[in-house]
Amino acid sequence: MYSSITVNDIKTDDLSFPTLESDVKDHIDYVLEAYAPFSDVQLERMTHNEQPWLDARDGYEPFQRCEEEIDEITMRNYYAARVS
Repeated sequence: MYSSITVNDIKTDDLSFPTLESDVKDHIDYVLEAYAPFSDVQLERMTHNEQPWLDARDGYEPFQRCEEEIDEITMRNYYAARVS
């Protein structure tokens, strides 16, 4: 269903983001360092076991299609608690 992205897909010579503040770049680097080692399947499993995803799917069967939006406040609270 999905194609995997590998390190070979990244074109570092084309990466230039002059409008990003250094703290934003640092945050992006932090996220990439933390999650880059995981495969697409591993990342999907991780997110699908987190409370925001589970809340949005409440009442749905495991393989039933769901188009509920994940609540922004739920995400903010969940991830803020993980960072603290």
